[in-house]
Amino acid sequence: MLMYDNGHIFLSHQDLILIQIMWIKNQELMKIILFSLQFIFLSMCQEPYNPKIPIGSNNKSEELNTSYNDSSETNNTKISVEDRLYNKQLQVLSISDYSLQQTGIVTSKAFHIVEDLYELNYRYPYLDDEAYTVFNAYIFNEYLNIEKTVNEILDDKEIQCNNFKGYCKKDIKFLDFKIYSLQEALLSVLLYQENYYAGVAHSSYSFDCLNFDLDKNKFIRFNDLFTKEASSFIFKKINATISKGLQTGALYYECWELTHNDFETYKDNFVVNDQHFRFYFDDCIICPSFTGTYYVEIPINEVLPFINIYNKNPLL
Repeated sequence: MLMYDNGHIFLSHQDLILIQIMWIKNQELMKIILFSLQFIFLSMCQEPYNPKIPIGSNNKSEELNTSYNDSSETNNTKISVEDRLYNKQLQVLSISDYSLQQTGIVTSKAFHIVEDLYELNYRYPYLDDEAYTVFNAYIFNEYLNIEKTVNEILDDKEIQCNNFKGYCKKDIKFLDFKIYSLQEALLSVLLYQENYYAGVAHSSYSFDCLNFDLDKNKFIRFNDLFTKEASSFIFKKINATISKGLQTGALYYECWELTHNDFETYKDNFVVNDQHFRFYFDDCIICPSFTGTYYVEIPINEVLPFINIYNKNPLL
């Protein structure tokens, strides 16, 4: 039996056996089933897409930020659905951005492709120096392989158009980024995507946090930066922050604490400046999509003993 709980879909053991048998007998039928499950999941978890506020619109972002009210000052039991959807977009658009003009290294590149069945509207960071091939190669492999992206969209469209008549519409993918900080040799960047999957009338957000050592030309992961003891402490700290937010009303009551498995999946997904670490999570990991809550913030001084360089040199 298919079950849905807290943004997750579960299949029973009998369902898995049946699916394996059907896969052997009919792979085309299996593709239809997988597409249907994706359709159900997106319908349960997310909210109607508003194409009037594209992620890549800097002017719109500035206009929206002037009227933003912090959710911690709002009674979360009475807020309307419309306010929630508006607040979700504000949470992304209002992220502060370290000026590109101040970096001297990071440049912004963009392209916009519009076809009958898909639209790709991308703005992405590029390190304008031959020494930073690792960073630029990652961006290319993860986001700029347009042929692969288009083929994936068209494969889904083939199933969708054949089996869900009337829903064969355009998929829309936005990509944008924020430079969270540039502290000496550490570049901290937040990439975020909004995906609109046609036929379900929902959009979804996903995040990719990159911390890059400009001196060593390498990415910095959680285990590079923190001691072994940090995982347990930060996992508990994140959940304590969520729990406090639920009790005080700073978070919507529909949110929930982070699971250990999700923490292990997302622990590399953080940005950092001189004041705090901010851990980002995709839609439906700690909150339903409509709340617009994607991150948990931890002050640096609370995790300082767990940072490798400080732990080795506490007088720094």
